[in-house]
Amino acid sequence: MSATLPPALELIDVRTAEAGERFSLTLRQGEIALIQAEETGRLSRFTEICLGALPAAGGEVRVFGQDWSMLRPEEVRRQRARIGVTFLDGGWPPQLSVAESVTLQALQNGERDDESLRERASELCRRFGLPGLPLHLPERLAPAELAAAACARALLMRPRLLILERPLLGGRVNELRMPLLDAIAAAYPAACVWLTASLSYWTDEAIPAAHRYRLGQQGLTRVRALTA
Repeated sequence: MSATLPPALELIDVRTAEAGERFSLTLRQGEIALIQAEETGRLSRFTEICLGALPAAGGEVRVFGQDWSMLRPEEVRRQRARIGVTFLDGGWPPQLSVAESVTLQALQNGERDDESLRERASELCRRFGLPGLPLHLPERLAPAELAAAACARALLMRPRLLILERPLLGGRVNELRMPLLDAIAAAYPAACVWLTASLSYWTDEAIPAAHRYRLGQQGLTRVRALTA
């Protein structure tokens, strides 16, 4: 991917209200950043920073060259439509079926509620091991099924940036590992931030990460080599 394009995600000396936290990261199209934190709450806060949902106390957060703080509400919505996310808490509204939740963002951003959209969603679900697009409420599905549907939801809009919060549920759904790696490769040149609490995934050299970071009390610390 040409270096002349703006980075998919850029944190420029970002500081939050949390004392001592600093974040600097440049993620270009096609790159994967693998970020590990002991405390899962830090992963969710980091996602909020990347999505412009948690205002920075200093520095800049840019997506596709645009500073979140400078965008009008309609521009924020348009940029977020280019980002696929799996959420730590699932992000499943209890009153909606999983099928409705999977397609909701696409519909909100102008996609037609037609057979082609549902078939695309169903095909993504099948890639992640489901028989099709789940029609039940989320409470009726097992955690592994919801994790698979979350991956499908994140990819449905053909995003240019993926932010994956513990997509394998800390190893409880390891069967998603290879389908997810295949899906990330197929989504190229989308960039990907993979957030995990698991050291085994963070050190997994089969995940072609261009950057590896630890996320802690001081913010982001880049690790340039996994072994001494």
